[in-house]
Amino acid sequence: MARAYHEEASQPPTLRRNHMLLASEGQSVAIETHEAINCLSVCVSGGSPMAVLLRVMALVKKVSAEVMSELKYSMWLCDPSGDHEELLNRTWLQLDLMQKCVEKSHDLVHANNSTTTTCAALRHILGDFAVDKSYLDAYDIFLSYRWGQKDNALTEADTALTEAIFEYMARHNVGSPARAIAVFRDRNRLPNGMNFLDAFAKALCGSKVLVPIVSAHALERMRVEVEPSRKGARERNAAALQRMREQVDYTLLEWVMGLVCYEWDPSSPRKRRLYPFMLGGYFGYTHSPN
Repeated sequence: MARAYHEEASQPPTLRRNHMLLASEGQSVAIETHEAINCLSVCVSGGSPMAVLLRVMALVKKVSAEVMSELKYSMWLCDPSGDHEELLNRTWLQLDLMQKCVEKSHDLVHANNSTTTTCAALRHILGDFAVDKSYLDAYDIFLSYRWGQKDNALTEADTALTEAIFEYMARHNVGSPARAIAVFRDRNRLPNGMNFLDAFAKALCGSKVLVPIVSAHALERMRVEVEPSRKGARERNAAALQRMREQVDYTLLEWVMGLVCYEWDPSSPRKRRLYPFMLGGYFGYTHSPN
């Protein structure tokens, strides 16, 4: 069970048999065991609470694999309003179900009593546990990748990779005080109706790190087939090169802009790091949510 709350993270650390409190860098974490109902409650103040919760769950998974391999567990959230002491008396909702409903703008229907929790109420309960996907003025990481074709799993691999990177990095903290890492990925950040060119250029120039996904698929469109020397080959090759010049390759444009930003001011504390992610071809790839 998890909860985010907003209080000063200045209490001294404590460690008891059934309770732990740790405060650091403007963030505090309280973990308590409840043996009567076989659960842990995790209360987080400050920063990105999802990062803390994922770390706790990773430790639970590691320990359970060593001593209780058959143990089944899940993550639940409660309404953030009210006193900490009343946590066990509240209605709790499963975290992954809430996230899926909010992502698709659906209400949550409870099978046990046929009641419904609206999407707006789910957003309120998720609070700081939700990944921020709004358009920002500045980012820590900019993910640049080639969109794939929906009917071609091999070309969709870049899309799936950046989606996984976004979801993973956006749930971790950075800086002091701890805050969620701001990651730009066009499909997650750009709202409908926003000018694509202006938006991605502004986001790229305001990002600390550019991560271009340099895959075989991304480079394929930049390649021009040149015919061997025979009648009419020169004209056809020239026409192919001209068509390539006339078509704007936004992936290549992002990479060039990233290099320009880095060369413009490589010593600035706000700028600039480039970490290319090099990938070869994909064989037998299938896109799975797992």
